[in-house]
This record gives sequence, C-alpha cells and structure tokens, in this order.
Amino acid sequence: MLGAPFARSRQAASGLRTRQTFAGGLQPALSIVSVAILTLSLIGCSAPQKRDSRSATKYRLRFASAPQHSEGSVVILSGGPPEFWKAVRKADSLPAPVASIKVRIVDEQTGDPSPNSILGEHRLERDRLLFVPAFPLTAGADYEIEFTSQLTHSHGTSNTRMTVGTRAPRRSKPQPAELTNIYPSADMTPKNQLKFYLLFSQPMEQGVAFKHLRLIDETTGKEVPEPFRKVELWSEDGRRFTLWIHPGRQKTGVNLNEDIGPVLQAGHRYTLIVSGKWQSIHGAPLDRDVKKRFAASPAIRKRVHSGDWKIIAPKTGSTAALRVQFPTPMDWALLCSRIHVEEDGRLLPGSITTRNQETEWHFTPDDAWKPGPHELVIGALLEDLAGNNLKQPFEVDLRKPREDRPDIVRLPFETRR
Repeated sequence: MLGAPFARSRQAASGLRTRQTFAGGLQPALSIVSVAILTLSLIGCSAPQKRDSRSATKYRLRFASAPQHSEGSVVILSGGPPEFWKAVRKADSLPAPVASIKVRIVDEQTGDPSPNSILGEHRLERDRLLFVPAFPLTAGADYEIEFTSQLTHSHGTSNTRMTVGTRAPRRSKPQPAELTNIYPSADMTPKNQLKFYLLFSQPMEQGVAFKHLRLIDETTGKEVPEPFRKVELWSEDGRRFTLWIHPGRQKTGVNLNEDIGPVLQAGHRYTLIVSGKWQSIHGAPLDRDVKKRFAASPAIRKRVHSGDWKIIAPKTGSTAALRVQFPTPMDWALLCSRIHVEEDGRLLPGSITTRNQETEWHFTPDDAWKPGPHELVIGALLEDLAGNNLKQPFEVDLRKPREDRPDIVRLPFETRR
C-alpha cells in the first residue's frame, strides 16, 4: 500500500520499503530510496559461510524522460546478474516469468495502486530493459513501478520483486504544434486524386483525426459529405498522417461513386480545413485552422510512363543534384521511397528532395559523382496523384488481359564531363 509514502512525498522527497524474496525463504531488504530511482542488491543463494561478496549485483530501476519515444517517458531496468540478462535474451517474448515490469497509477484518494498495469511494451536495448507506455503518463499523477523476476539456476530458483513510487512531472505549457506541410503542394490536382499527406512538428493525438478534418466545395459553398476513407494511417513517429480521399467514390463504376458521386468535380475549387483544436500527444493544439486551397482538373486515368520523364545528369566530380522531371505531379511519399541511384550495381548514398510541386525529383550524393554509367532504379508502384503507377492505371478494365510488366524499372544515365 502506497498511501503513507506518497502522502509524505507530497511534503518532501521520501522513500518506499522494498522486499526481495527467494525460493529458500524471505529476505527483507529495507532501504530508503529516492522516489524516482531504486537500487536493490541481489545476493546469491549459496550457503552463508560461502557467500562471495563479488556475487552481489545491483538492479537499478528508474523512470526517465525519453524525447526519442513519442510516449515521452519510459521505465528503465539495468544492472542485475549476467545470468539474468542471458535468460532475458533467451525469452521468446516479454513480459515473461524471467522479467516483468508493471506500472500502476495510484489512486489520489486512497493512495492504493490500481490492480491493473497501464498498457505498454517491453523492449530490450543492450543491457537495459525498457517498459514503454502506450500513452503519455498523466502529468502530476503518482505511479507505482513493479519489477519481478524468477531465475532458475544451479542453486535453485530465486524470485525478485522490486517496487518504487514516482510522480509524473507536471509539464510546462507545451509549444504549439504546427502543420508544417501538406502534400500534394500543387494548387491544382486531378479530380481523381487519392491522397493528402499532413506533416506535423510534433507527434499528434491519434484516433480523433476525422473530427478535425473538413473538405469544402468553394464553388457550391457546401461541405463535401463523407469525402475521406476513415482509417488513420500514421508514420511510426506520429508526425505524418496519410489522408485518403475515399477511393470508392473516386473510382468510376463503384457503388459509392454511383450513389453519392465523386468527391471532387473538375473545375471546382476546394478548401481542406485542418482544425486548430487538434492537439499533439503533449496537449499542444495547432492553435489555428490550417487551410489548403486547390482546384480540381480533369481526371488522369492512364499508366505512368517513364519514357515521358527527363533525366538531367550532373557533372562528373561534382556533388550537384541529379534531376528527374515529370510531366505531372507525383505522389510525394513514394518519390521519397521508391527511387534510388545505383553506381556499379551498388546503392549510392545521398539525400532526396522534391521540387516544383512534386514534378521534380532531386538526388544529391554524399560524395562527388564518379565517371561512368549509373542507373536510376524505380519501384514500379511509384504513383501519380491519381494512383496510376508504372505497372498499370488505378482503374483497370478486368475484361482485358493484364499486361505483365517488371516490378523494377532501370533507367541508365552517365554523368557529364
């Protein structure tokens, strides 16, 4: 029960009593520890007269802020005997009897920890075991962290249990989140466009996206009904959101297209509105509505042809960018992931940028260009804004035989002298 220790911690830094048990009996290990860090000595189970002080190994259990994790904070377990880490690495999955970390929120009124741990996952990083919460902790709330381990070795079985109390820090007022880019960046797109990409400065609150998104037909002055496919697709860092215009309404001959009509009409002007009330996972709102204005042009329903592209080769010995120009805007995310350059059959390292409303792809090598042949290597699933790719158009006539095209397209080029 944590009521008393946490009551004291509200007045001054205080500690918790910890207990360690072994198969051979109960060995209390009482110590006063800081609220945030606990160190526990694990003594081997050999007979007392043969105890070797070198066998004493300390576990360290602490709570730490972790900006690299979108959840904000993690529990870190380190130290412990070598046989513990060997057993952890052999475990098929975690948590397991050999290692389990639980984090329970403490009731503010009673001081008792919840019977259930918060959601999270165990991650092994070298000689550290992390518990990463699935969601940010409640600022200012008290938590109990519990570590348990059961080790089987030549002397028998040892059981370890550690608990430590901590308080999630109260956050200072977070910096406002920003919607830094919306792709496609063009102010005119085909009426059968499929996707937007929204890029944010911070990981954003998930599960609420469609409460904060609207599409207005400025030509009619009305909001477009049900324009989006309501599936949230996020990048791993929570900063890029892929917003699908409902493909069932964009594809001709499909029920939704026939019953409700297409989302976009050629010749109409539109505004995509992202609400300023949308918050980051740290509680920072965008603070203002962001608007993306564009017009719809006639549909594009043909396969992408690499023969329509223009490759502008750089000079030998320079670090100038290789440039590829497209007749129409391409899918921004796929431009960043579906094209690379090879030199003598090896991947050439460098950086990629897009220009001129995604009608240009630039590649700048890390080192100067060498003379001789190179290849631009393109995944055939590279798409334009309407979902047409190098293998086939988005809309396929199933009555016609399917043409077999390669998954990879290679375009040779040579640097200029």
